[in-house]
Amino acid sequence: EDPGNATTKPKDGLKVVKKINGDDANAEPGVEVAPGSDMDVTYEVTNTGNRPVLDVSVTDRIVSENNTEVKGITPEKVDQ
Repeated sequence: EDPGNATTKPKDGLKVVKKINGDDANAEPGVEVAPGSDMDVTYEVTNTGNRPVLDVSVTDRIVSENNTEVKGITPEKVDQ
């Protein structure tokens, strides 16, 4: 083996953090939004692997406290 050359095994990985009004939506006790209030939902997607990732999309169901799907929300698409 040549110590000057190393082979790295390819590794895939993505980390997705959903935030509501800037707070982590998965952190206990959860994020509360009053009925009729606006909420800013963002998704932070991080490549935790060691090779490029292309054409990533995030799909999410927004549900109420009693697990009823909230309809009529149209998010803006953001490319970064």
